[in-house]
Amino acid sequence: MLYFSHPLWKVLIPLLTIALVSFISQKKLHYSWQGDFLFVPPPYKMLLFWILVFGSYMLGTDYFWHWRGDWDFSAWQQQPVFTSIARVFAVVMAGPVAEEMLFRGLLLTRLKRTGLNPWMSLLLVTSAWAGIHVEYSWGIIFLIFGNGLLLGLSLYSSRSLLVPILLHIIWNGYAVW
Repeated sequence: MLYFSHPLWKVLIPLLTIALVSFISQKKLHYSWQGDFLFVPPPYKMLLFWILVFGSYMLGTDYFWHWRGDWDFSAWQQQPVFTSIARVFAVVMAGPVAEEMLFRGLLLTRLKRTGLNPWMSLLLVTSAWAGIHVEYSWGIIFLIFGNGLLLGLSLYSSRSLLVPILLHIIWNGYAVW
């Protein structure tokens, strides 16, 4: 029996999500990477602004809620190197790219095309994104909801999906250690 907690699944699920979102958006919806997905370089000052805002939110909420926990590396030292590498790749790289492509890239773009109010679109997508994190407590899901609002706002203001992807990578990189 295969367990979804195995490190290989933690890598494969985001990679399959990236492939599926790419296939659907390119072959079925005829999206372009630049025009629809906004895979374009962001303005430098806008990127720095969002790193500052998002970093302040991340560090501020951790300071007050201590959501990250203690800096305990014993779990990393007790697991095989492959498991550590797979975990970091899945959680810090592949996961954020997959989630941002799906939620802010595909879903937010689709809702925008329906003519739905941008704020309503953002709230719906952010709610769905926070909702997939059911393994966490309600307090953490609320924190993730705030995180999702900032990721969506960074996409709206920068007009580049690379900004929320980078911010998501920063958050998960901080959280995984």
